[in-house]
Amino acid sequence: MSTTKFSSLIFSLVMVTALFLMPIISGQMVPCLPGACTNSSACNSACKSKGYRGGVCVKMDVGAKSGACCCKQSIVKILRMDPKSAEFTADNPLHILGFVFEELSATRVSGRLAVTDKCCQPFKVLHGGVSALIAEGLASLGAGIASGYKRVAGVHLSIHHIRPAALGESVFAESFPVSVGKNIQVWEVRLWKTKETEKRKMISTSRVTLLSGLPVPDHAKDSLDQLKKFVSKLRDMLYDDRENLSIHIYVYKKAAKVKMNLCAHQVFDRMLLCGDMATRLRFAVSSSSPVLMAELPDLKKRNKRRSVRMIKCRADGGRVTVGDDVFSVTTSSKYEVDYLGQSTKGDLNLKLDPLHSFGNGQATLEGPIEEVARTEAQAAENLIRELGIEGPFSAQHSPRGIFCSRTLNLRSISVIGYDMDYTLMHYNVMAWEGRAYDYCMENLKSMGFPVDGLSFDPELVIRGLMIDKEKGNLIKADRFGYVQRAMHGTNMLSKKAVSEIYGRELVDLRNQSRWEFLNTFFSVSEAVAYAQMVDRLDGGFISADLGTLDYKGLYKAVAKALFRAHVEGQLKSEIMSKPELFVEPDPELPLALLDQKEAGKKLLLITNSDYHYTDKMMKHSFNKFLPNDMDWRNLFDMVIVSARKPEFFQMSHPLYEVVTGEGLMRPCFKAETGGLYSGGSAQMVESSLNVHGDEILYVGDHIYTDVSVSKVHLRWRTALICRELEEEYMALICSRGHREELIELINQKEVVGDLFNQLRLALQRRSKGRPAQTLAATNLDDQELTETMQKLLIVMQRLDDKIGLMLESDGELFNKRWGFLSRAGLWDKSHLMRQIEKYADIYTSRVSNFLNYTPFIHWLMILPFLMWLRKTSSCLCPNLRRQI
Repeated sequence: MSTTKFSSLIFSLVMVTALFLMPIISGQMVPCLPGACTNSSACNSACKSKGYRGGVCVKMDVGAKSGACCCKQSIVKILRMDPKSAEFTADNPLHILGFVFEELSATRVSGRLAVTDKCCQPFKVLHGGVSALIAEGLASLGAGIASGYKRVAGVHLSIHHIRPAALGESVFAESFPVSVGKNIQVWEVRLWKTKETEKRKMISTSRVTLLSGLPVPDHAKDSLDQLKKFVSKLRDMLYDDRENLSIHIYVYKKAAKVKMNLCAHQVFDRMLLCGDMATRLRFAVSSSSPVLMAELPDLKKRNKRRSVRMIKCRADGGRVTVGDDVFSVTTSSKYEVDYLGQSTKGDLNLKLDPLHSFGNGQATLEGPIEEVARTEAQAAENLIRELGIEGPFSAQHSPRGIFCSRTLNLRSISVIGYDMDYTLMHYNVMAWEGRAYDYCMENLKSMGFPVDGLSFDPELVIRGLMIDKEKGNLIKADRFGYVQRAMHGTNMLSKKAVSEIYGRELVDLRNQSRWEFLNTFFSVSEAVAYAQMVDRLDGGFISADLGTLDYKGLYKAVAKALFRAHVEGQLKSEIMSKPELFVEPDPELPLALLDQKEAGKKLLLITNSDYHYTDKMMKHSFNKFLPNDMDWRNLFDMVIVSARKPEFFQMSHPLYEVVTGEGLMRPCFKAETGGLYSGGSAQMVESSLNVHGDEILYVGDHIYTDVSVSKVHLRWRTALICRELEEEYMALICSRGHREELIELINQKEVVGDLFNQLRLALQRRSKGRPAQTLAATNLDDQELTETMQKLLIVMQRLDDKIGLMLESDGELFNKRWGFLSRAGLWDKSHLMRQIEKYADIYTSRVSNFLNYTPFIHWLMILPFLMWLRKTSSCLCPNLRRQI
């Protein structure tokens, strides 16, 4: 009897608790609508017609045909103020357009806008400026809250418009932080158009960079106080104080039971994400805590599989983490080799017990793998589109893609090392190399060289050229070493001159006494100075007092002058005093490194720069973008300055530990994690971290110093940073029409030329008294044959003139003198591109591009940088496409 009473008491308490929890779970603060409901779609519409945010049809028993229509409290009533009201509005311009905020916090800002006449273009679609206004407004509000209600100011906005939103449609906007630093924040804003009967579609995506923590003027303090009240009132409408209560949800599908633990304040939104699953909820009494029962919808009818995660809710305020008992990670001691010959180290594996808990749920994965893969791939594309995440294929076909020369499994990489200059930080080339050029010219002048009237012109050269120190030329070669373009001094040479000078020889970079390869931005100032001084030497302006100078001696003088500019320290001192004039910060870069670090990668900084310069530049470029008062040193497991690359990868040097902020050092014999060192060797790094060559990825901008030597001597995996790839990619896209026209002319000449050659052969055989190729050709009238050949010859000559001019101008959108960086001619690759693909496993324009990918990606060598043209050049005939 006592047991029965006790059970009844427990039942009553649980039911009362359940009834009390329902408003919290569903987000409503009012009773459910009168009457019964049969489906959530009708209930949702009914709730919205009553002014609520939405609703679900809650069925109290599994399998019940009807239930209660429970609505979620409308935030619109609070936020859509009467324009004449004196109540506070979060953003006046957005308020005037009719924008309604739904969430305001330091981690997320969201709201909705009905597309009306006041926010449309003349073509009755949402004005792009309105999208930018929403992005600026949401990011500013979120950043202001994240900075502790301090003043913020936007400094940069980039927006990509994807598709239009028509008059009468509804737009949902959401913003979240990408990076929150002490002085600068970066927020991403996404706009979607939503319809009751369709999935939401992305309209635009934006990145907003803001200065934060600015002082608040006296006249604006009242507005910030009102904003605090506004945010507080909005938060009260969204969540109850009991948000930490844990609720168990059992999901049934074909008698298979899966348990999920969710925080109460998450249940409603998560159930809405699961579609019909939210319409079959009920309270159960089989547990000591409130339990909701739910039935999973028929997944096959939707042709879409929804995965169930094991989620554990902490009691200290809603931090949700994935359970560790579901997956395991392949360690370095237990790895295997996959079908591509790549290590499986770092791969995520399912443990058997959680897999068995799905029971018959595994049926959705049974059957021919081709069919399963097709279904799952489509579901994955749909889900990643709904989440608003750009997949790796989208990033691949963009100026900021990461391009693959050799298969690379990033999961198997344990250590990622970075160079600093032009890798982790990008300099303003005009500013940095311009000052290097100025110092070089000052030193040349002190040596007696005539430099008056000369100025820095970075358009004279591009990366990938070679200096011919014997002839005073700068040349561009193709992948085989044949010279395609040349410049003597600052004057471009004709095709005929290039053929006469270099027609019988190939460029061999092993001959360092003759050839100097310009494979980094640091070579720009040297090449410009040398080309200009060649003009002065040819013009007889160099004094005989300097001795007999040839082109090779002139190069030595220029190189010596530039070396003095770097060694004497004046240039670096100037940059350290005003880094903002020389460095172009990248707010996304620290976040990309954080992703890698949190994924278990050990990060290294290996630079030839000294400690003082490195510390100053890294603080300027990183600290203001890092969260939670992090310092740039916290990102790296080991920092090595004054590394003396490329010797760092080839031989051993003494190792010193930097022990004070002033840069004082002491000798040491072994590097430790977290240390700051000077000198040493790559072998020391491998020994200290206990890793092998192919477990290390080294990222740098110098093909020889960073990429080639580490690849050849140590078999490290390599990545090249080449900022010009962004401009190169856009130039290739913009010149697509020019290239299609050029290819069409070449195809026409090929057809005309083939006929001309056949007729010429027929004429030759006729002159020797032999029959032509065919009977029809043999019977061709002499006059008709001659006139046809004359006409074809005139057409070919005119085509040659036209094609020649178009080939000369091909690539001028990138550089008018040298054309494209990656190409030498219409189809062939440049010598620079050959070097990149030979030594760099992957290459990209900047380190922050890793943010568009995950730290677990497996790059396959199927889409190198130049392959995109195959998909876009539909006008190419098959034999020409194969040549690209």
